[in-house]
Amino acid sequence: MIAIDNLMNRLNMKVSGSTLGIFRILFGLVMLREFNHFHNYFRTSLIHSSFYVQYDGFMWLEMLPKDFIPVFFMGCMLCCFLFTLGIFTRINSVLMFLGFTYVFLMDRGHYNNHFYFYSLLLFLFMFVNSSWGGLQNKLKEVKVPYWQILILQLQIFIVYFFGAVAKLDSDWLQGVPLQFWMWQMTESLPQSIQGIYRTPEAAIFFSYLGLIFDLVVGFCLISRRFKRPVLILILLFHLQNIFFFDIGTFPIAMLGTTILFANPKYGEYIYSAIGDGLMKKLRVFISNRPIRSSWKWFRTKSPKFLPERVETSARSLRNNLALSIMLVWFIIQALLPFRQHLYKGNPSWTGEGHLFAWRMMLVDTTYGVRYWMEDPQTKEQYPIAIENYISFRQFYKMSRTPKSFLLFAHFIRDEAVSNGNKEPIIRMEIYKSVNFREPIILNDTTLNYSRVEYSALKPVIWINNWKPSDQKINFDQSSFENWRKVIDSQNSVQN
Repeated sequence: MIAIDNLMNRLNMKVSGSTLGIFRILFGLVMLREFNHFHNYFRTSLIHSSFYVQYDGFMWLEMLPKDFIPVFFMGCMLCCFLFTLGIFTRINSVLMFLGFTYVFLMDRGHYNNHFYFYSLLLFLFMFVNSSWGGLQNKLKEVKVPYWQILILQLQIFIVYFFGAVAKLDSDWLQGVPLQFWMWQMTESLPQSIQGIYRTPEAAIFFSYLGLIFDLVVGFCLISRRFKRPVLILILLFHLQNIFFFDIGTFPIAMLGTTILFANPKYGEYIYSAIGDGLMKKLRVFISNRPIRSSWKWFRTKSPKFLPERVETSARSLRNNLALSIMLVWFIIQALLPFRQHLYKGNPSWTGEGHLFAWRMMLVDTTYGVRYWMEDPQTKEQYPIAIENYISFRQFYKMSRTPKSFLLFAHFIRDEAVSNGNKEPIIRMEIYKSVNFREPIILNDTTLNYSRVEYSALKPVIWINNWKPSDQKINFDQSSFENWRKVIDSQNSVQN
């Protein structure tokens, strides 16, 4: 009981909210960019789709009316702007969470791990006081319970750690699909450099390097000894991702999260240095180093991970309730990535457990799918043009979770029933290639998919068995060109 009391006291002790405030500013700008991106995507592409690949439990969501789309996104961007300025931060974090989560859940076609991450961060921001550095409090001192910083640190740790766990994958350990990305990023470089980076050995080396980085970086950030040295690796790693990989704002956001692992007063030191005149500070610093304490992050001696006790606060009902919610939250976060083991088959093939598991850059697929209705008497086939119902971006992502194709078959069934066909027979034939292997049939083509049950929890029985070892990976110039056509087609739609 004493240990629990001590833990609660440490979680509730008051620390500076300055690092929370700095991260709020950085994250607010990231979210402003993301809402603008989705505004363009919804307005120019998604609104024209007749079918939306929605998530289990959220199939009741409906697309915004066309005329309301600009109003919705402008409202969300206004919330981001006010959030960044520190005006009504909690209220705006709630509105941003609801708005962005709606956008995220509207269609699986724009699923990305970093969009999922942003939604989680917005949820956590609803529980913290991130108003430091905002216009509303005019840079007054803001004290927050230590747990408000800790929950964001834990969420970031989860992203890194489970990103490493996901990389314990047979294909990743063979340098696939990283080899494709390395071919792509070296296209404009001299052939002598291409000869080095385009080798299987280089792909394997960087695959293991990425695995080790994700595995250790979270532990280093919470370590007194290794916090500062790992900053250089974090900077190099994410700068490389910014310049070589087209993964949006994620590297910038992850660079910004490092401020949360600094001394909680670090933001106050930065503001003090800038507010008093940076050049003057530098001149004095060079002469007699009086402000050495202002740069505790970079000092040789590391500050303690748990901040010094500034003042203790009583364990209020509100704090205890928030901590209870956070405990349940992180238990769920720790269990979700392992749900893929509840299903039979490889998640790169079946898609079962692939989403919400931080399986970042693990799989690239090419595929083809053919739908047709069949006359029960004559067996005559009537092809269905899927491109008339969904965008290429939606279609491209559906192969990651093949159960999405069953949802589309049911959509076609319902359309046929509404047009007078009481017992439609829907067939589909899916070809899938995982990481440069030859495309093969994914599903049982003999079934009438209008009658195949869709279940959010039950494993699928209509996907054929497959193991990575069943097929040899063949990657060469021809494979690279074929994959690049698919990637370029997707990017042209996104942009």
